[in-house]
Amino acid sequence: EAMGRLQTMARRTYSDFAGTTESFLGMSGALKELGYRTNEQLDFVESLNNALVVSGAKAERAAQVQDALGKAMALGTLQGDQLNTVISVGGRVAELLAEQLGVGVNQLRALGSQGKITGDIIYQALAGNLEKVRQEADAMPATIQDGMLLLGDAIKQTTADIDGMVGASAATSAALVGLADGVKSVGAALKDNQGVIKTVLGGALGAGAV
Repeated sequence: EAMGRLQTMARRTYSDFAGTTESFLGMSGALKELGYRTNEQLDFVESLNNALVVSGAKAERAAQVQDALGKAMALGTLQGDQLNTVISVGGRVAELLAEQLGVGVNQLRALGSQGKITGDIIYQALAGNLEKVRQEADAMPATIQDGMLLLGDAIKQTTADIDGMVGASAATSAALVGLADGVKSVGAALKDNQGVIKTVLGGALGAGAV
């Protein structure tokens, strides 16, 4: 059920499915330690995905914010380099944190240095605004890049489904391994008999010259 919801949220936010799953797995442990159940953890990840869409943070930039928040959740507070990353790249994420604390974004660094941006604050700032950022993200137009990303995910999923039914990739990989072993064997045989081969080739070339 969790994987199904991750797939749905990745599709809805034009996010890479693998990246969305990694984000969930990276934060799941820390969120569980804070007492949040699986559905609540998924709310957090979905809200984060939506906030990143609204911020225009994709691919590497989105991964930077996800990584920064994951480390912050594990450490218990958001501060230092992780906070700087969220402020400089996170956009809407930083705004949600500031709104949760009742301050402006420019005041987050001071609160971070005081250890006041805790894991619970981060969770409430994002999961507590899930519906709001979901609506904001839904209003964002899809780009060609978004469409290509979803196409890639669809192809991967279809390949996995077909493989699950017929074992196509297993058979293909076995054939490739066999081919590699065969080529290696030929190379070894040539090396072992290089003296004979040189003699034969030399005689043939000599006869051809005559």
